[in-house]
Amino acid sequence: MEAFEQVVKVFLETQGYIVTGNVKFPVPKKTQKKEYSETQIHGYEVDIGLASCSLPQDAC
Repeated sequence: MEAFEQVVKVFLETQGYIVTGNVKFPVPKKTQKKEYSETQIHGYEVDIGLASCSLPQDAC
């Protein structure tokens, strides 16, 4: 994780968020060739994911 992303992660955690690190996932994309079509898999990355809890503080 890059330094700035780490600072953002720590700040969001102090604000009560649950923060994840990098998450990579494959996304299929259709491509069109002259002779045929095919599907290519591209990897996408989310640098920071977060969630909050709307329950009382002791329940989260």
